[in-house]
Amino acid sequence: MKLRILLLPCLLITFGSAFIESGAWAAKCAGKVVSNFCLAPHANLTGANLSHTNLSHVDLSYAQLSNANLSGANLSYANLHFAQLSNANLSGANLSYANLTGAALSSYLINANLSYAKFSAFSDLNYANLTGANLSHTNLSNIGMINANLTGANLSHTNLTGAVMDGVICPSGFPRGVDVVKGGC
Repeated sequence: MKLRILLLPCLLITFGSAFIESGAWAAKCAGKVVSNFCLAPHANLTGANLSHTNLSHVDLSYAQLSNANLSGANLSYANLHFAQLSNANLSGANLSYANLTGAALSSYLINANLSYAKFSAFSDLNYANLTGANLSHTNLSNIGMINANLTGANLSHTNLTGAVMDGVICPSGFPRGVDVVKGGC
């Protein structure tokens, strides 16, 4: 009886950072592989560069995306339920219809599209830079927005009932007398 030894090529797999160097391991990823990153619930994508990437409909619930570059990315309809996005760059990203319930978004959301996104009281926009962001048709009731920058943000048809907005930056005097039907900041 002859014993055969099968040697597999050495592959760099670091599940802690969700980086995959070989397509052979793509089958091991429970989600979608994009730019050599495994995009799945609970993924650790800290510091990942996913700028201008199509991530629509991706499930990144409970994912760690702190310090990630998602500028210009398409995250429409993405599930970011309780995702950690602190210090992430989401400038110009499309987050329309995204599930952001419980997400920590103390991020750069300059000119981001958050229209129709789903938030909850557990979502966190404290210290977020939302300059020029589109927040139209969103329910931001009871959300934390302490020291957020809403300069030039579109707030048309936005529900801000009970939102905690201490120190919000908005030159037009918002939130005093805000017209949530016409919106604007």
